[in-house]
Amino acid sequence: MQIDMCRIDSSLNMNRFYSVDLTKDLFGQHGVHRQWGRFGTWGRHCHDWYRTQAEVETALSDLVKQKLARGYLIKSPPSGGSGSELEAPISFDFQQLCLTERINKTEKLQLGKKISGFA
Repeated sequence: MQIDMCRIDSSLNMNRFYSVDLTKDLFGQHGVHRQWGRFGTWGRHCHDWYRTQAEVETALSDLVKQKLARGYLIKSPPSGGSGSELEAPISFDFQQLCLTERINKTEKLQLGKKISGFA
């Protein structure tokens, strides 16, 4: 599950991106991959590893909440229409996001629509 966010303010010359993604290595450790920086650059990245899936879910939700509080907007998934459009900040109900279950492709698409505010 990947969540892409951005913060753009031309008056401050601010053009930032932030991306968080759940990862799992070959040894079964769960982690969060973060990437951030200025648009047009590769930016920086960091992997944070955790012992349990519950710790990963908590870390992911905390990171997203922090960025939303700082003014980042969640980027909507690319649609067939015009370029990338930004959604207004939304509040997440992480109780409904059941990340521990394996979900199929259709459910992932529905989850993506729910997070981006299309549902």
